[in-house]
Amino acid sequence: MKKRILAVLLATMFISNAWAEDKTINITAQDMPAALHSLASQTGIQLLFTADDLKNIQAKAISGSMSVEEALKRLLEGTNYTFRASGSGTYVLQRVGATLMLHEVTVTATRTERSADEVPANVSVITSNDISNRNVDNVQDLLRSVESIEAGQAFSVAQASSIDIRGVGGSYSMPTTKVLVDGVGTDSIVSNVQGNGGLNFVSPWDVEQVEVVRGPASALYGPEVIGGVVNLIPKRWKGDLGAEVHAAYGSHNTSKTGVAVGAAKDVGDFRVSQYNAGSNGFISQTQPDTAGGMISVDIAPRDWKDRKTAFNGGLRPSDHQEITASYQDFTINSFTQGGHPNQYLNLDGSTWMFGYRHDFGETATIKTSYRETRLQQRYGFDNEYAGTPGDLGLWAKGAKFGDSSEFNIQADWHINADNLLITGYNRGTGVATLNSMFGNNVFKNKSTIDGIYLQDEARFGQWSLILGGRQDHIRQYDDTKNGVATNPESSVSVFNPRLGVQYQWTPDTSIYASAGTAYVPATNGAQFTDADIPNPNLKPEKSTSYEVGSRSKQSFGDMKVALFHTNYQDKINRVQVDATPNYQNQNIDRVEVNGLELGWKGRIADDWSPLANYSYTDSRIKADTTNPTNVGTRMPQTSAHKLNVGVVYSPGSVWSTSLMGSYRSDQYVRQWYCPSNNTNTYECHLGGYFTADAKVSAFFLPFDSKEKWSAWLAVNNLTGKKYRQYFPFEYSDGRTLTIGVDGKF
Repeated sequence: MKKRILAVLLATMFISNAWAEDKTINITAQDMPAALHSLASQTGIQLLFTADDLKNIQAKAISGSMSVEEALKRLLEGTNYTFRASGSGTYVLQRVGATLMLHEVTVTATRTERSADEVPANVSVITSNDISNRNVDNVQDLLRSVESIEAGQAFSVAQASSIDIRGVGGSYSMPTTKVLVDGVGTDSIVSNVQGNGGLNFVSPWDVEQVEVVRGPASALYGPEVIGGVVNLIPKRWKGDLGAEVHAAYGSHNTSKTGVAVGAAKDVGDFRVSQYNAGSNGFISQTQPDTAGGMISVDIAPRDWKDRKTAFNGGLRPSDHQEITASYQDFTINSFTQGGHPNQYLNLDGSTWMFGYRHDFGETATIKTSYRETRLQQRYGFDNEYAGTPGDLGLWAKGAKFGDSSEFNIQADWHINADNLLITGYNRGTGVATLNSMFGNNVFKNKSTIDGIYLQDEARFGQWSLILGGRQDHIRQYDDTKNGVATNPESSVSVFNPRLGVQYQWTPDTSIYASAGTAYVPATNGAQFTDADIPNPNLKPEKSTSYEVGSRSKQSFGDMKVALFHTNYQDKINRVQVDATPNYQNQNIDRVEVNGLELGWKGRIADDWSPLANYSYTDSRIKADTTNPTNVGTRMPQTSAHKLNVGVVYSPGSVWSTSLMGSYRSDQYVRQWYCPSNNTNTYECHLGGYFTADAKVSAFFLPFDSKEKWSAWLAVNNLTGKKYRQYFPFEYSDGRTLTIGVDGKF
């Protein structure tokens, strides 16, 4: 059966169909970017262009039944622009005779739409076109392809990756990287649910764009943003009423299916999707663990199931207003050990959001949003885990729950063409509940954060300046154990500034410098409930970061370079107390991080798109009064060297292929489950590795479809190396083969 499917897939590579189906198109006379957006909305195509280059061009009105390419010809007639097809339903606009230079747009770096070239920070944008060239199971797999990000996965698919940026991860208080969905957080500072939401809510198939902003962002987003921000932007529907389908089958009996329906008109749009994935194999560990016999060999492969539901839509009552709404939920069930029915980790969550935007001409824009999120984690352990070989009966089980909300209102004041003032207020609330697996105890934590932020963006000729800051009031309420208060209420106010300056050296090259601070509070959980021994004297974490960099657009591609330095004070780490098996959360006096990031997105003719990025991260303990022998030690779970290389070849609109390679140097970890044959039972190295993935796609028009479909074959981990990604006893799957099809009716 697999051979027949593979033969059909390869045969489609030789099918050539013109994108010439007529569509009813009606576009009024308006500026060119608006006309192109209207065309994309009416036809469902994706257009890649630089809005700033086209904003002064007036588009003529067109109306009638015509093909997409005919509509583009009419719109661009009399201009100095042309277009070319790039993959399935994607067209790239560029000046006649010019090399294409597109500007990536980010809404995360400054909380407003900005070209990534205008931001004094290293920003990465992963587009839906980039995603279509990969075969990944989750969003964290996409993040591994950009510089300075660690996205490790451990224990099972249900434990979402912890995202560490620039070597500042590993805090035992809370995450140091904030994950947003559509620009709004999905978690609170007191939540201790593994994965902390965010990445689990959206499948790669439902993602329109992923934005990564490196460096401290507490000046805009409040606490827990020392490393940076990751923002997932879900897909909105483009085109008339229709449906999308996604189906894939691969090694380990892995299957992925997705169905979406939607419609888009000038007055509004909606998209509803359902995604299901599962496997009866994932990671099967064939050798026993050596951590004192606490975890034994898998009896069977570890199966998992992942279900996601999503709705995204908008209503535009006028040209200057938009009301948006979204809903996402997920359920992930998986086993941490194969063949152990009571050794499991399950996650589920739901989140909904409403937003409103009003543009007051070129004077001001008001944006407001409100989100509520519920996260749940359930886990179990069997008797063998506790040291009774062969006994798979239930030993203990527990659960964690996180409820949060976030409200944000922001005003963008366009003082003049060269000055934008951003003002905003943000309020976040959180309640965390822990049903302990020991003693049937119930712990509760509650917090609120009120933040006011201000940022001024100004241009002075070739210079641009960003100056701002945020004042946060963080309140943690009386925690309770079985309804009885366990520690007093606490509150703190903190201000985090941000400064960035950029100089446009030439029209295609700029240099920048920035500085900022960030703050991670010592949560009540970190002080009292998340370790064996409480530490009420635990201090908050603070950081000061500096960055200098440069960006340049040349005929052979876009290049960027960044140097960064972070002083990290009072970093919270879990420390073994004396010779006992007990741990306590304590402050490390100072951690220092120095690093280098290089990136290149190349252009070779029209068909070849190579890329390469490299990052070096030196993250070390510089002072530690709790254990002076730690001074000079590299921080755990950070690879010093990371290299990603790849190339996409798209010879027209019939087929395309991609090849991506990734190298990670050795990771040093300190955990109780390190193999005991090391000198120190609690220290081990995972070793470096290189892996490569490939994907071939063919585009065709099946049945009576007016939209091109793609059939594809992907091979992940081409070399078949079983490497340890993040933890001592978690191995990769080795080589995997997947076939799939994506289409739109």
